[in-house]
Amino acid sequence: MLFTLILIISGVLHAGATSGTVQVESLRNELVSEFPTGLRFVLEVELGASSSRADLFYRIGKHPTQYLSTTRYEPAESPTIELFVDMLLQGIPPGVPLEYFWVVHFDDGSSAEIGGGLVEWIDTRFDWTMIASPDIELFSYSGDDRFNEFALEVAQNSANSIRERIDAPPRPEPLRIWLYNTQADMAGALSPNSREWIGGVSYAKFSLIAAVIAPGDERAVNRTITHEVFHQIFHDRTANPFVNPAAWLDEGLATAVQLAGLEGLNEVVEEAHLDGTLPSIRSMISEWGSDRRAVNISYAASYSIVTFILEEFGEDALLVLIDQYSQGASHE
Repeated sequence: MLFTLILIISGVLHAGATSGTVQVESLRNELVSEFPTGLRFVLEVELGASSSRADLFYRIGKHPTQYLSTTRYEPAESPTIELFVDMLLQGIPPGVPLEYFWVVHFDDGSSAEIGGGLVEWIDTRFDWTMIASPDIELFSYSGDDRFNEFALEVAQNSANSIRERIDAPPRPEPLRIWLYNTQADMAGALSPNSREWIGGVSYAKFSLIAAVIAPGDERAVNRTITHEVFHQIFHDRTANPFVNPAAWLDEGLATAVQLAGLEGLNEVVEEAHLDGTLPSIRSMISEWGSDRRAVNISYAASYSIVTFILEEFGEDALLVLIDQYSQGASHE
């Protein structure tokens, strides 16, 4: 599957007047990607009444939130409506499908819905190809088919085993994994204030993972993909309207399921304990900041806490803790 810069849906689209009956004909319904900042929507219509305002509604994947952007223009019966949506400012990462439609408001108070469609907000710097399994859609531009198949298999197997281990529900939609060959390549897809050393990121509410995986680096697959897939399945298991699970639990478990990259973590905790920089459990409930050394210590400490619980109280104790979070229990 290849993606292009301009996605166009043209012709006469479905329009339903919500108040009265107005003839609406769509002459041009165009979407242009201006990566990395956002998407430009252009709608040219012939209307049976004067209009000066239009709303653009859009939804990311299957996430329930519906976004709204509004534009105003000079009253006309044949307006060309243009609206730019800043995806970067809203924190919406590239790599997600977007479903949208327009609502045109007429000056007499009536309105009509004009259908849009399903489009992709993607990183247009690269020619992506996609392969899929039941729960995973894996995107890459490396051209290494064998390695991509390996990465897809690790991701799907991880999703299966993690879901069974923590009794998570089935995925509500495919998990999209976007593989970047280098740190510099992925940095161009992240928000400007992102940590420059980040190797993988999970956007749970958008069912999206972005990761730096050099072609042929199986160790990175076993470390990074398993870790980030856990975050997605853990979110499925614990999603509730009241509280997010403690970061130490989420990251500690994600580290524990990694198939590689666990070497030296105990030594990191010991050294931090000796030099007085070991964080408290309470301080690791939320985000850990941007200092790389402090973040590495927090990862190691979180892994230490989780393994301690497993060794002292068993798997069932962790499942009870996870279940409490899924019911909205506070950190206290």
